Amino acid sequence: MTSALLALLLCTQPKPQVVSQTVGDVLVMTGTLEVDAPPAVAWEVLTDYDHQARFLPGMATSHTEWRDGREVRVVQSGSTKLLFARITASLELVIHEAPPAEIDFEDVLHRDFELYRGKWTLDAEPGRGVRITCQVIAKPRASGPMFLKADALAANASQELTALRNEINRRVALATSTGENR
Repeated sequence: MTSALLALLLCTQPKPQVVSQTVGDVLVMTGTLEVDAPPAVAWEVLTDYDHQARFLPGMATSHTEWRDGREVRVVQSGSTKLLFARITASLELVIHEAPPAEIDFEDVLHRDFELYRGKWTLDAEPGRGVRITCQVIAKPRASGPMFLKADALAANASQELTALRNEINRRVALATSTGENR
């Protein structure tokens, strides 16, 4: 029954939307996802930093370095495809959580991005679940035309939003099958 419920949830939810534009050599991207789930489950998935490599495509590693109240430092690495090559990236994110609605993040490593910062926002929609928005401003260090890098990052963002929705739905289905209330 759990897999049937999960399949139903996946089929009835709209595809995530990603809009990106370049301003010089900076990418400004906004991704939006609507999911029929309690906001608390969406928050749980977004802040499950130590397990994101399990459910986000392209994420090789993700682990919490430290936590001090609502401030967290997370180290992540991953890759995305650009034409016939793979671009790898390492990030050291300083994250500021403002439950239950906002997560600000910024890369302080500056190895693969001169600039990488953004914000997750969760908006509860009564009777419809939650709208999740991610805004990112990035200036990659990788060489090559910006429009190609922007296309690769936008495609990656769409895949990650889909994977987030799938993980949120999986956890909702699991909670439903075990009788948990969230």
